[in-house]
Amino acid sequence: MIFDEAHNLISASETDAPVVEKCEKFIREDRKYFAGFIFASQDIKDFIPEDSQEQNVAKVKDIVFSNNV
Repeated sequence: MIFDEAHNLISASETDAPVVEKCEKFIREDRKYFAGFIFASQDIKDFIPEDSQEQNVAKVKDIVFSNNV
């Protein structure tokens, strides 16, 4: 799946925290079906707003920047 303007779907903001958790679960479970996710945005900073809490930042980094979710 390709998510263009993905910062509208997932970011480290408090309101997106439940969505980030669901995305993490989908990514973990869909691997067994050989599914893949691509998150696209014009600016990588859009995923992590300045006022984000550290635990939300860590979750987004795990999803967006890592191969091992």
